Amino acid sequence: MTGLVAWVVTRIDELHTAYESAYVVLEILANVAMFVPFGVLVWLAFARPRWWLVVLFGFATTVTIELVQTTMPTRYSTVADVIANTLGAFIGVFLVRALAGRLVRRRG
Repeated sequence: MTGLVAWVVTRIDELHTAYESAYVVLEILANVAMFVPFGVLVWLAFARPRWWLVVLFGFATTVTIELVQTTMPTRYSTVADVIANTLGAFIGVFLVRALAGRLVRRRG
């Protein structure tokens, strides 16, 4: 293990956390993190749509991904993934809107 993964695993080991619990938390955080850029990019790509449309698009995209996974024998779908990915899209659009608002106020 190298880099960030090694650092995270070391921190979890120091907390004496059960592997199963740590895995679930890391998986959820990874799913959130994967969809943060999605929220940013969709908001930028569509000329600043309403925030809830970006979140709805993130939800629809992740539901589609999870449905496709039901056809793959090595993958499995979970509601937790849908929730985490949608949360990531929300965080992404929130961050980019907050940053854009700060830039506008600075220029104004």
